[in-house]
Amino acid sequence: MVKIGTDNVLGVSLRQRMTPDDLLGRMNATFRFLLTGALAVGAAVAGAIGQLVGVQPALWVGGALIVTTFVPVHLAPLRRRRDLPPQSEPVDRNASRAADSLAACRKGGG
Repeated sequence: MVKIGTDNVLGVSLRQRMTPDDLLGRMNATFRFLLTGALAVGAAVAGAIGQLVGVQPALWVGGALIVTTFVPVHLAPLRRRRDLPPQSEPVDRNASRAADSLAACRKGGG
């Protein structure tokens, strides 16, 4: 339990440090949506496997999938990171829109 709590704190801290302030809400909402959505999809798939082939094979499939979850984490470059990245710079949305408009005008698009 301690490891799960520590991993949560470290993961959220890293994501928040790397995300510009004006995108923090979107980033947190996207992660929450993906994680809870994966739980719902996993429960539905497990129920379907249990219904089609039985509970014991469904548990074996689930166990095999859980055993393989370490592979992407083990191969990820974040595993070797020892320091937090520098704080992200705020994004000036107006400057970005102005640059996009200027580029579109130069191409004859508007």
